[in-house]
Amino acid sequence: MNIQKIISKIFISSLSMLLITVNSFASKIVIAEGYINEQEKKHEQVEEQVEEQVEEQGQKQEEKIYICNVPAKIPKDLKKVFNEATKNIPCELLQSLERVEIFEDETKTLPRAMANARILKVRKDALSEKEIVSVLIHELGHVVDLGGLTGTYNPQNNNISEFKDGALEFYNDDLSLMFYQISWTPKSQKADSIALDFVGGYAKYDMFEDFAESFLLYINHGKYFKALALQNKKLRNKYVFFKYHIFNGKEFDTGTVPENLLIRNWDITKL
Repeated sequence: MNIQKIISKIFISSLSMLLITVNSFASKIVIAEGYINEQEKKHEQVEEQVEEQVEEQGQKQEEKIYICNVPAKIPKDLKKVFNEATKNIPCELLQSLERVEIFEDETKTLPRAMANARILKVRKDALSEKEIVSVLIHELGHVVDLGGLTGTYNPQNNNISEFKDGALEFYNDDLSLMFYQISWTPKSQKADSIALDFVGGYAKYDMFEDFAESFLLYINHGKYFKALALQNKKLRNKYVFFKYHIFNGKEFDTGTVPENLLIRNWDITKL
């Protein structure tokens, strides 16, 4: 065998070994890429699972933020704003609430919401209004007034007052009477009442709207109500009533104080 043949065989053998090595290395690269892809998929699956768990926990947390448990079942579409509206209201004063409903009124001729001691109704299209929480607080003020502050009938002295809301009678130990008697007689405004004795135009409608509008102002616009109370004796008495008989001494540092305290808005929900 001559030297050229030997060199040729060595070269062919080396080349074969090199090809085998390259192929082996390429196979390892393919295997590695497959492993990496598999790990990436697993990572993506883990991320999806984590996101799902976070979302589920968030939903559970949202369900836990049920500020005030009342006898009424709260419609799903109303829960969030109901929780927001009730968060500053003493829950024990809302326990007369037995039914909460959403109703439709395409003509929009009915009020955005209505309430008495037991029932709260909210117009469906009003849910999208920016002041819906304020609207609910106003209506919940009626629930507090008519259902949370009820007095006790005493047959021995027949302690029924002259104040009435339709067929609903008020007993003399009903705390609401303390508020009514600041500006009202059982039939109308007191003779010495003036426009500035009320937090807004709608509050002058009757004693019940006076209560609900003042209730809303106390919670959402505490700074404004306090400023008014410093200028007007009857509003001061109303402020003190809410502070001590409804909120157990708690005050709200909410809202701002308008420049002109002699101007009243008609509707406190739109402040």
